[in-house]
Amino acid sequence: MYAVKVIKNVLLGRSLSPTLKKALNHCADKEKPKLQQLVYGALRDYPRLFGITKQILDRPIRAKDTDLKALVILGIYELEHMNTPAYATVASIVERAQDLGKPWAKGLINAVLRRFIREKEVILSTLTQSQQASHPEWMYDKITNEYPDKHADIFATNNEAPPLTIRVNQERINREDYLSLLKERGIVSKPGILANTSIYIEQSIRVEDLPGFTEGMASVQDEAAQMAASLLPCKAGEKILDACSAPGGKATHLLETFPEIQMSLMDIDQERMIKVTENLDRLRLSANVVIGDACAGSKIFPPDSFDQIIADVPCSAFGVVRRNPDIKLLRKLEDINSFSCLQKNLLNGLWPILKPGGHLLYVTCSILQDENDLVVGNHVKVNTNCEWIPIEAKWGFETKYGRQLIQTSGTHDGLYFSLLRKTSSH
Repeated sequence: MYAVKVIKNVLLGRSLSPTLKKALNHCADKEKPKLQQLVYGALRDYPRLFGITKQILDRPIRAKDTDLKALVILGIYELEHMNTPAYATVASIVERAQDLGKPWAKGLINAVLRRFIREKEVILSTLTQSQQASHPEWMYDKITNEYPDKHADIFATNNEAPPLTIRVNQERINREDYLSLLKERGIVSKPGILANTSIYIEQSIRVEDLPGFTEGMASVQDEAAQMAASLLPCKAGEKILDACSAPGGKATHLLETFPEIQMSLMDIDQERMIKVTENLDRLRLSANVVIGDACAGSKIFPPDSFDQIIADVPCSAFGVVRRNPDIKLLRKLEDINSFSCLQKNLLNGLWPILKPGGHLLYVTCSILQDENDLVVGNHVKVNTNCEWIPIEAKWGFETKYGRQLIQTSGTHDGLYFSLLRKTSSH
């Protein structure tokens, strides 16, 4: 029943993360892995599953019965992906209609699921291209237009469960020794291919059970995100700002890489900054933590306050859809323009507090030009004291103003990086 409630809440417009967190807090420990599998799996595949229901149902399920809509989606997902006999799945799903206090719907649920079993091949053959790719049509079109040669791989990756990737704290232990620790514990793993701090954990495990995790020997962080620390040219004693810091992964990596820098971490979300403080404590790192809006950076800090700034800005998150499958349901086309406007405001708010000669590393977890090159290009054009620095690397591909990584099956997420240098105060 928890899975139905979580999916229902997302269908009603609520974010997955807090909704699932609440359900997990009430769920028995042994049931938590299955709950997460059902919720993430059904939401990743939602556009396709919803397309299937449209073929079967004579008329849409009423808005006031969103829980039944969630139940049907979950039922079809279980029939396709869980190792349970079809008859047992149908019986279980039908009984949940009773548990929802809607016994009148048992016949409807039974008929829908049994028709799907009987006519599966025909039903699947009638789905649109976007439904087959399990992406909303506008998102399908956007990605297809921007990546005509890569869109199929992007869709497939977005529909997969992401790997568990960790970052080794090289202040405490090197990667080779940590890989040996994992092997001693019987934990299957392999080194990453982009970042020399990255390791992929190739089995299901709680992060708390990783060797030395609570003592700060490792952190969970995607391998693409681990590239940021190698791109910002920090020096000992410099003042560094992570302007959109929560949950603090890139800032703590910078502190591990450059332990003698003076680090400030800022974010507008006070609740999320609690997690940043917890991560700093676990990793035994110290930094100045500030609650503030980077768009108003010049009102929070004096001009020319920082030698280097990293701005991992809010975005559409098109590069991390597999980790945030509710994006497929909650994000709208008009949101892209809203994010690009916010990103421009963030750059404008941060630029005055960067010292001449300093660098700003602009980062998004998006694969869209609207939020990447077009935002950076606009900033370069309107600020005569801004110069773009090419990122020389063998990973990803070069764009006009930065470097792009595309999410890849079994490995890293899709992130964009652009390095800007301030040539003078004006």
